[in-house]
Amino acid sequence: MPERLVAHAVRLLDEAGAEVVTVREVARRAGVSPGAPFRQFPHPHRFALLRGALFGAERMPALEEGHRAFTHSIIELIVAGQQRGELRQAAPELITIAAQALAFGLSQMFVDDYLDASRADTLINQVVDLFGLGVLAPGSDRRDAN
Repeated sequence: MPERLVAHAVRLLDEAGAEVVTVREVARRAGVSPGAPFRQFPHPHRFALLRGALFGAERMPALEEGHRAFTHSIIELIVAGQQRGELRQAAPELITIAAQALAFGLSQMFVDDYLDASRADTLINQVVDLFGLGVLAPGSDRRDAN
């Protein structure tokens, strides 16, 4: 049943947009009770249905194109920061992957209730600051120790 619910969520998303993708409507289209999705995707995973619809294998071409354009813009910002001497010299694509991994990992930790969502703003700011500064203490570059 989870696959069927996700398939209906994807179709609804494609037909009408994210605003109308509700658990109740997906359940109605799948021919199940309004509570069935919550039994299939219990808390804290009750939004797995929508995540699967938005980020599953059947992603919309517009979403993919938007992601490519966004990534290209980020790479341009990284290169400009490197040219000004504000950012570490590393492959811009690698910096982008690291930033995306950080954002994805943090968001998943909140969705899965591994981190307290009521502290999200504070934790996000602290983690991004730490990411920007690096975790090595100043003057203790251990990368060559191997």
